[in-house]
Amino acid sequence: MHRPKKRSLTLDGHRTSVSIEEEFWHQFVLIARNQGKSINVLATEIDHIRGMDVGLASAIRLFVLSHALGGPLNSFQKNYAALTQKYRILLVVGYVQRYVFGYEQQPY
Repeated sequence: MHRPKKRSLTLDGHRTSVSIEEEFWHQFVLIARNQGKSINVLATEIDHIRGMDVGLASAIRLFVLSHALGGPLNSFQKNYAALTQKYRILLVVGYVQRYVFGYEQQPY
């Protein structure tokens, strides 16, 4: 997995940026293209769904994860709280694997 890279977006006419890994960004762009939307439109939809307790980059990662698991945007919206909790658990597990045990990837 690559290090996060800054990407520029425009949400409701306001410029912003997110730091996100190449793998997530690539999938996000593909999802937008397959839905016939620009990345800015899709990012704005995600931004309107997310709570203020989760950053936009994390919300995009959660959206990509939800889509990979077969859920459309409305499913993402309904299951956002549960995904957020699962994502936080995955972040903790990943942190422990990388910084406590020294794993760069999954150990299996």
